[in-house]
Amino acid sequence: MSSRFRPISTFRGNHNHTTMVTTYEERARCRHWAIGLVVVFVGLVILCSIYQDTKVATEMYVRSSLAQTQLDTRLQHLIPKIPPGGIPPPSEILGPNVNVSTVIEPSMGSHKYDRDAVFAIGDGLELKDYVLFVRSLRNTGFDGDIVLSTWPREEMPEGVFDFLNYESQAGLVVYEGAIRADSQEQIIHHDQVNSTKVWLHGLYGIPSADNNNFDVIIDPRVARSLGVARFELFWVWSKKYSSKSRILLIDAKDTYFQPFAESGIGIGRYCQDNSQSILHLYEENKNKIKLATIPDRAKLKVAYNGKSIMLFIHNENVLTPASTHGSQKAIEAYLRAMVQQYDDTRCGKYQCEWAFHNYIYYFGVLSKMDEIDYIERHMQGLGAINSIGLDAPLSNVTSLFDNQTSFVLNRALGNGIFNSWAVHQYDRDPDLHYTMDGIAEILTGNLNYNEPPSQDAVYFKDFEKHVLKAETKIITEPYMGKHRPGEHAVFSIVSGSFAELAL
Repeated sequence: MSSRFRPISTFRGNHNHTTMVTTYEERARCRHWAIGLVVVFVGLVILCSIYQDTKVATEMYVRSSLAQTQLDTRLQHLIPKIPPGGIPPPSEILGPNVNVSTVIEPSMGSHKYDRDAVFAIGDGLELKDYVLFVRSLRNTGFDGDIVLSTWPREEMPEGVFDFLNYESQAGLVVYEGAIRADSQEQIIHHDQVNSTKVWLHGLYGIPSADNNNFDVIIDPRVARSLGVARFELFWVWSKKYSSKSRILLIDAKDTYFQPFAESGIGIGRYCQDNSQSILHLYEENKNKIKLATIPDRAKLKVAYNGKSIMLFIHNENVLTPASTHGSQKAIEAYLRAMVQQYDDTRCGKYQCEWAFHNYIYYFGVLSKMDEIDYIERHMQGLGAINSIGLDAPLSNVTSLFDNQTSFVLNRALGNGIFNSWAVHQYDRDPDLHYTMDGIAEILTGNLNYNEPPSQDAVYFKDFEKHVLKAETKIITEPYMGKHRPGEHAVFSIVSGSFAELAL
């Protein structure tokens, strides 16, 4: 026996020592067992991960024909219903042969056909909420229309009418009382949003008997949640703009805008190529939630009649319907598709819009629409809008929040660090909510209706003083030489080796 594999006691001359050193052969066997266990574990993980896909394949392909699959009531929505000739406009709810026109008009301000626009529901907001939304947006350089639905002026909180009327002189467009809580035309309160269904008031009309006017018709659709109904109102607004306009759909109650951002509509940086009709969709944080784990599956099973839909998209990222933008052609087509989903499913419950939004993307409804050339899907924290609700509190996420300036940041992908243009769901973060409430109070206190309103970025004069907590200094210095303040100068960017530059 080679001494290399003898017990350690042999080397030490202690024959009563019972401790033995593991041989190299035993160690090799242990390594082989460990590797084998790892391989088995990885294999089990892979098998578990494809289990759902296997179920889907079985569900679809063991059937005798696709026609049978289409007729199966459990799978009826797997083939989206797109009417011949495309999805009709919502105004054709009474039929293509009924002469229905959109007759609703703004009560304050007017649409500028060739401008960009931001659409939002503002019913029930307080004065400071309107001020923060409108003036933070203007501060980014946005000079397009801001279109809002609101309560009727007699129901508005104190100061709201004066502010909206003042801003309507410079691009704010207001629709009062378009959303009603019941047949008695009562307003909807924010604490009722999740439980109350609404009608849209005064959208459509048919020619009067003398053909000189229109008779307004009652909302032909059954009452539905505000989240569902708003897309039809947005569709009416979208028809007021040119195909070259860019339009953002966003929540007003929990959104503000930041200056110095990398991207944002209407500031010359985003959607610059107006020759293409592009639609931008936004994901929730994919590391925190998937369609399979979102509460109540975002009503997908309710809207689309069973669990079969979830078999196909259970592992997909959640797309939020609260923030969408793109060219007018793409937005108009998207809004038609959203209203059509309600007509097809009659899902009027709170959060059914989440089901519609994800369905029309993942099942190809949007990609089949001729008006949409391209769909860009943004990971959370990229693009013009940052929905931060699932990341709150941001003070724990240093990559998304600058604690010194209170600016919310886009995710850095090698092109530098930039502010998010639109910060959505900021009220989910207590500290940020507190900060922005303070800014809103300051802006509200500084209102001066004696000065003419402006669409220029002049409203956040106090932003740096009250939000930026750190003094900014220029600290860069030259590596060689020094600046001479009293002399003339030539500035240039030089790259390359000394030999190449003949320096």
